[in-house]
Amino acid sequence: MASFRSSASETAPIALQTRPVVPTRAVEEPVRTRQPVRGPVLDVLRVYVLSRLVVFAGAAFAAVMLRDPGAGPWPGVSGPNVGVLRALSRWDAASYLDIASHGYHRHPTTGSDAIYAFFPFFAWVVRAVSWLTFSPELVAGLTVAVVFGGVATVFVSMLVADACGVAAARRAAALFCFFPGAFVLSMGYAESFMLATATGALLAYTRRRWVTAGLLGAVAVMTRPNASVLIVAFAWCAVVAFRRGDSRRQFVVPALTAAGLVFVVGYQWSETGHLFEWIRVEHQTWGDHFGITLEAFHRFMGFVTSGPVGLHDGQLNGLVWAAGWVIGLIGACLLVRSRLQLVLKVYGVAAFLFACLSYNVGPRPRLLLSAFPVVLAFAVTTRGRVFRVLLLVSAVGLAALSTVTFVTLAAVP
Repeated sequence: MASFRSSASETAPIALQTRPVVPTRAVEEPVRTRQPVRGPVLDVLRVYVLSRLVVFAGAAFAAVMLRDPGAGPWPGVSGPNVGVLRALSRWDAASYLDIASHGYHRHPTTGSDAIYAFFPFFAWVVRAVSWLTFSPELVAGLTVAVVFGGVATVFVSMLVADACGVAAARRAAALFCFFPGAFVLSMGYAESFMLATATGALLAYTRRRWVTAGLLGAVAVMTRPNASVLIVAFAWCAVVAFRRGDSRRQFVVPALTAAGLVFVVGYQWSETGHLFEWIRVEHQTWGDHFGITLEAFHRFMGFVTSGPVGLHDGQLNGLVWAAGWVIGLIGACLLVRSRLQLVLKVYGVAAFLFACLSYNVGPRPRLLLSAFPVVLAFAVTTRGRVFRVLLLVSAVGLAALSTVTFVTLAAVP
């Protein structure tokens, strides 16, 4: 090829010789290098924004139907008195906002220590944003949640793109955004921040950035208890890699991640004098317990045979809980057989099992969202018409669960 170019240049006219040296490649290369990054990210964020409109529609409906959507069996929600915002601050969101406003404390009237079941980092971030922007904790909390929900969605698409390609990544991001449990990404819950840091840690791990992965993992663990399964995932994969002959350096990842859990345990210990205060409060105040027993099977069969199903207080808990079990088990099987990275498989299965070990909570939709590789497995293994039907059903579920969560007390998120 080189000889052909040289002979052609010797016989070509001067005007034609000068044409190939025009720097067209210098103009085209930046477009080719930027497009694979910027294009998919913008597409993912458009899908995320569309899914948030579905959730906000449910909150707007609650603002019309209820006199004060923020009122209920949770700590009082401070202003502003805007119906849509108060609908998004229900349930556990009120507890996180309470920690952001007042720190850990016992309820002044009942003396309840229920608030110690929540890990503190998200509330600290909300307090910092509120202080920096001179905005109420309610506004700061919802802003942090929505923004980091978008960050988590982008990281999810990047994780899947690295393993399965861009088309699968687009499907995975869409299903992640429209999964029924994704209503929590617009509420003042810690899930958005935890998922953003957990997916960032997993992405850094797959790209061999050990310190970054460990630090992000530590922040995720300080945000939500179920993020502790990152320690298991990182340790498992580090052992597998070491036995394969890789360096020991990646053992720094589970070590740094575990430091986040040690910090929270130590902090709550210093506040209350009880070691593992979170577990004690879950058991004694919230009435929850962990372990593998036949109670879950009996509860499932009891729902199948007798219900109940309705819109009165707690009447949809059984349905949501049972559906989570079925979806999670199918998703876990698909995940194990998928092409996703090993660290995602271990994390997804471990996070699903973590949810199942809680008798009261169980694999609710928002807990399945935290075990996001279980959800992504559906998108990775389906395509075409099957995936479009799956996405449509999921979007309807998102709209329905958002409305139920914001308007009624029928199902605990």
